[in-house]
Amino acid sequence: MDSKVNINDFKCSDHKRVLELICHECNKLLCSRCSANHNKDVEHSNYLEHIDDIRLELNQVLKEINNSNNNDNGDNNNEMSACTDVPTKDSFDSTYKPKK
Repeated sequence: MDSKVNINDFKCSDHKRVLELICHECNKLLCSRCSANHNKDVEHSNYLEHIDDIRLELNQVLKEINNSNNNDNGDNNNEMSACTDVPTKDSFDSTYKPKK
């Protein structure tokens, strides 16, 4: 099983594009196509922000997790299997997927 996670794996479920923006008003991650419609809502247009900084931080965390998984030997396998708070693509999607 490949446990490596890449930040570019997190894509818009509607348009299959990389998530690029975040709306701080409704806490949604958006692709460029979603943001075009989202910007039409005047109340939200001032709350959009590119998520480049967030993406860089997540990439760093994911690299550390992947490196840790690659460097684990038999003694550390039990410790890693007990860790339940490592983010996965499914947990990320369920948290930030826009509600309809």
